[in-house]
Amino acid sequence: MKTSIEQETLTEPEKSNVRLGQAHTFVKPALLVLCGFLIAATASVLTPYSAKYPGGKTFENAGDSIPPLAQAFAPFKDRLGLSWDEDFLYIETNGLPDHGMMKGITAWQQQVPILHDYTGSNAFK
Repeated sequence: MKTSIEQETLTEPEKSNVRLGQAHTFVKPALLVLCGFLIAATASVLTPYSAKYPGGKTFENAGDSIPPLAQAFAPFKDRLGLSWDEDFLYIETNGLPDHGMMKGITAWQQQVPILHDYTGSNAFK
């Protein structure tokens, strides 16, 4: 990079490139931050979550009893797809919380919550 005295001797196209290079060092991080917030704010709205209940038994269709491990997730049954069979408890979600994200964040590591399909055969078990 040339000093300010050396920049005075630059041609007009060279001055333009210097200005663009300086703007680029600010614009790129700013765009990344803006894109991250836009994704976080709209992802859950753009892709509705729909559980597939691969286990067959749910809180509404429990059969004989609700397993103790499923009872631990009972407070979240309206926000998760919970089902079970004889071997597994299946927990389905879209991977995003149902509350406002990024509130109160004062520093950022360029990590953005993104949508994941944790339903059906891809559910946690």
